[in-house]
Amino acid sequence: MTTRRRLDLWFGSLMLVLATLLLLRIPFGSSNFYSDIIDAKTMLVIGSVIRIISLFVAWFFIRRGARQFEEGNPARTSWRLLEYGLGGFFIAQLVLGGMNTFLADGAPYPSVADAIFVFSTILLVIGIASFNRVYSLVGIVSSNRTQSTLIAAVATIVLLIVNWKALAPIISADAPALETFVNCAYPVLDSVLAIASLVLLRTTLSFLGGHLWRVWLALLAGFLCLAAGDILYAYYSTMKMAALDPIMDVMFTWAYLLMARGAIDHFHLITGKDE
Repeated sequence: MTTRRRLDLWFGSLMLVLATLLLLRIPFGSSNFYSDIIDAKTMLVIGSVIRIISLFVAWFFIRRGARQFEEGNPARTSWRLLEYGLGGFFIAQLVLGGMNTFLADGAPYPSVADAIFVFSTILLVIGIASFNRVYSLVGIVSSNRTQSTLIAAVATIVLLIVNWKALAPIISADAPALETFVNCAYPVLDSVLAIASLVLLRTTLSFLGGHLWRVWLALLAGFLCLAAGDILYAYYSTMKMAALDPIMDVMFTWAYLLMARGAIDHFHLITGKDE
């Protein structure tokens, strides 16, 4: 079995096990297993540790990959932007996890972690969008410009409808202005991130025989899970819909694991270890 297949199996198994443990809380949350063995606090700590490790791995390998490009190479700047964005996510998750673990009432909302998350998401959006300029230098974007424009238009329409439906009750809810702003900022920024990623995914379909497409497929799946998690979190915090908590945790955990997998794939690709 190749290294890549072993990693796929490891990541896939971890995602499946975590999803099973989290989602079974919905029908069996009052059972002895979830109340005595793995209670809500324990699950929160375990989830925080996995997210922190996943984001560190994602940042670490994106950083190592970015360093493979020479100074002056435009791709280096784009990958460095992703490095900074993922680094910000790692710091924010570290702060959030620490507050959830050591504060009696958990992390306040919004907190400094949310400010870092929002700023880091903006960095990711700028970084991904900049790749289209980078790939245009080698003639990839121009040949797919019509299809890329169509994908962007369709994705924008779909996500506008989704956000309109999702954010309407959040905006009208009786909540502090800052909380409402953060609850809206997350899904809106993630939607822009998803659109940029979809366009880039189409752009890279034929790049390097499809190897780079695998990288963006993993990263894109992570960004989409992130967007879904943020929309659920907005509902959870504003509408107090506790039933969404396990699903939200699955989305966030999968998002960071997929980002880590894509980062490892990219590093192996550009260092010739993509086997």
